[in-house]
Amino acid sequence: MTDEKQAVKVLAIDDDEMLCDVVAVYLNENGFKTLKAHSGADGLRQFRSQRPDLVLLDIRMPEMSGTEVLKQLIDESPLTPVIMVSATSDLADVVEVLRLGAWDYVIKPIGDMKLLLHAIERVLDRARILCENQQYKEHLEQEVLKRTAELAEANTAMERKNIALEELINSVQSQQSQVGQSIVKNVETIIGPELRSLRDGLSYDKQRVLDQISEHLCEITSPFVASLSQEFTNLSPTEIRVCKHIQS
Repeated sequence: MTDEKQAVKVLAIDDDEMLCDVVAVYLNENGFKTLKAHSGADGLRQFRSQRPDLVLLDIRMPEMSGTEVLKQLIDESPLTPVIMVSATSDLADVVEVLRLGAWDYVIKPIGDMKLLLHAIERVLDRARILCENQQYKEHLEQEVLKRTAELAEANTAMERKNIALEELINSVQSQQSQVGQSIVKNVETIIGPELRSLRDGLSYDKQRVLDQISEHLCEITSPFVASLSQEFTNLSPTEIRVCKHIQS
């Protein structure tokens, strides 16, 4: 007798009270806890209040048939196994209850209770596997939702970083442009006039030195002039001539 069996509750719904008693005694002796109901309505009440792990259901009962009870059981708890028990071996009955969702079908009188026990254990194993699969599926769905949320959060953070980086690059480029304008303007207003005034009256060799200085200035300022090409409209005619001269 296992702890798993001790935890299993079986609800026997049958208007044959003697059969219910025999089944209950046998299953209790084999470690199950058995509940008994002698009508479909009482069976449904006990099912809803006791929540059994398995239902043994007679197919033919007065007032409310086993087929009617089966439909409600399947509708309310499709993963609870239901084994139909009936004195008739009519194939049409078997096909009908199996189509409606019964897990197995046992013919009474039950000459060998071991056959019933085997059927119960078989459907309980199947129910356990289905339950584990359902739990695994729900776990996977939760993991997918979790990972999706994490990915969305990471993408949002990356977008924020990209926006911040773009703003930083634009700021640096703007500062570079301002520095370039300042350098070009200083070359025109300060360094250029000084070089031109110094060149007059100098010897050829000294003029060559000044020319080399001018060339070095062109090399230094040429990157800024290239970046300022789109801003010529903001410069004065003199500034434009100086930039073109340096660029050439």
